[in-house]
Amino acid sequence: MKTSFKIYTVLCAAVACAISLTACGSDSGSNATDDNTISSSSNKTSSNSNKASNNEGRQKITYDTLALSIDTEAKLLNVSNEGAEENLCVAVDNGFKWKTVKKRTYSSKIKYTFIGDTLVLYEWWSESERYDQYGTMLVGGKGGDIYGTWTIIPCMFDSEEKETSCDEDEEEEGLMQSSFTISEDKFARKLAGIYLNKSLNYPTSNFRRLFNHYLSKGPGGDLPTANELFHESVYDDENSTFDGVTIKELSASGETFISGGKTIIVNVLNFEDNFQNWKASVTISVDGETCQNDYESYYDMTESLCDAKYSENYSLGTKTDKDGNEFKYVSQFRKNNHKEFLECLEPLTDPIIESIGKDKSY
Repeated sequence: MKTSFKIYTVLCAAVACAISLTACGSDSGSNATDDNTISSSSNKTSSNSNKASNNEGRQKITYDTLALSIDTEAKLLNVSNEGAEENLCVAVDNGFKWKTVKKRTYSSKIKYTFIGDTLVLYEWWSESERYDQYGTMLVGGKGGDIYGTWTIIPCMFDSEEKETSCDEDEEEEGLMQSSFTISEDKFARKLAGIYLNKSLNYPTSNFRRLFNHYLSKGPGGDLPTANELFHESVYDDENSTFDGVTIKELSASGETFISGGKTIIVNVLNFEDNFQNWKASVTISVDGETCQNDYESYYDMTESLCDAKYSENYSLGTKTDKDGNEFKYVSQFRKNNHKEFLECLEPLTDPIIESIGKDKSY
């Protein structure tokens, strides 16, 4: 069974992350990772010759193996990430270097029990010195026998109320399946993630709403950046209209409208949403003069992006290695030409803003 990303995040914050002894997200703590393209889809539109399309779906499989000792009488798993490594873009001297870093060693203990053929795992909370009330549920093995391969399902068991609750949410941005193979001395984890791409829908995007606010100098009237294409507007009606605007054409990837006596064409050229990696390009033309905003953001850093020439695009985080040495690393890559976009567009839109007035609201 595949769990929704929402439920997986909850599990990762509890037992699943205790097992892998890492934080979730970009700090995956994997010893090996495979990326495979599994499907492709496109968002075809005819309006304004837009060519925005979805990037192909991605399957990412992560493996790691942890040291394990089992107390079958007390029903306890003792796991450790001793020897675990990760690849990071590390700040060194006046530059950056792609390095394999030995991770800080952690250990954890997990209580287990069985409900029929279902395995239930309870994380130990060291601060409060107690086991979690809610247990993560796994299936696939044999009841009463901890050894074998177990897969997390989107259900949790309340040990106090003796109740099971499951997440049936089908609107999933990413599907995750986490399984564990337990032997006498090893705890091998396989995490398979299928990251489904969002479809572009310009009419309900926050970019469209904010751009119209910008033209009328309404609330939040700053020129939006292309990353707002990934967010839906709080006003999600595709047929929304705005004061002082006459819509000529509206599609999934742009629109043509008249405002302040000017013809404005919004055209989304590129839209890629791969879970933790985003890329978008949008052009705005006013009476034939065009300005373009390009936006990129990556949490999955690669060796090709680890170069001092990209330093202005980095967000840095802090980690501690196995020997207790603290170091800086690149936690996110972000590129955005919004400043140039604004400088290009302002002279074209200022006359429109003046003509439709500064007191418009919608």
